[in-house]
Amino acid sequence: MSMFATVYVDNSIDLPYFPEEIDRTDMQWQSKQGLDVYGGPYRITEDGRLEEKEKKYREKTDSEKQAEAEKWGFDSWEEYYRAYEECESSIVPRSVDWDADECGAYDDEAPPTILPDEQTLASESWEDINQHGTFEFHQLLRRDPIEFEQIGDSVERPSEYGLEVYVEYEARFTGGDLDEIIFMGSRGQESGEEAVEFAVEQVEEWREWKEDNE
Repeated sequence: MSMFATVYVDNSIDLPYFPEEIDRTDMQWQSKQGLDVYGGPYRITEDGRLEEKEKKYREKTDSEKQAEAEKWGFDSWEEYYRAYEECESSIVPRSVDWDADECGAYDDEAPPTILPDEQTLASESWEDINQHGTFEFHQLLRRDPIEFEQIGDSVERPSEYGLEVYVEYEARFTGGDLDEIIFMGSRGQESGEEAVEFAVEQVEEWREWKEDNE
C-alpha cells in the first residue's frame, strides 16, 4: 500500500499557476517526501506556519463499550470482541449485524471497525512543529467528466475529463516560517520546465474547452 501524509493549505497561501476556477477549500493534498507519512494531517496556516494535528486518546468507559457492542448486535463488549478473535475468513465477522449498503451513507453511520478498540479519541488540536526544510505536496485535479464507462448493469463512472492533471508543489521553510512555494508542474512528467509547461497547457486547454462548451 502506498503511504502518504495529508496536507491542507490555507486559501490565503498563493499557489502559483493553480486554476482560480477551482475551489481549494478543504482540499486534501498528498505528500510522500519531506513529511512523516505516518504522522499528520498537516496544514500550512495563513501565517505561513506548519502545524500537525495532535490527537489524545483515553480508555472507553464501560457504558461506551456496551453501546458499541449493542450497535452491532451483541449483548456485551466481551461477546463483540470475541467475534473478531474467532473470525478467520473475513475482516468483519459474519456475526456482526450491519448493512454494507446503509453504513457510510450518512454522517452518523459507518461500517464496523476492523478490530474493536478499547480506546477512543479524547481531544485533538493543531500544534506548531517549527518546520525547517522542504516537502512536496501534490493533487490530482479532475474536473468536468466528458466520457463514461459502464460498470455492471446500472453504474457509470467517468473515464475521461475535461481537466485531468497531477499538479505538484514544493514548500520551503526556514526556522518554522514559510519562505516560498514552488510550482513543480505535472507530477509524473519530466522534471523542470517541461513539467511546468505541460501542466499549464493542460489547464489552458481545459479553459478553452469550457469556453467552447458554455
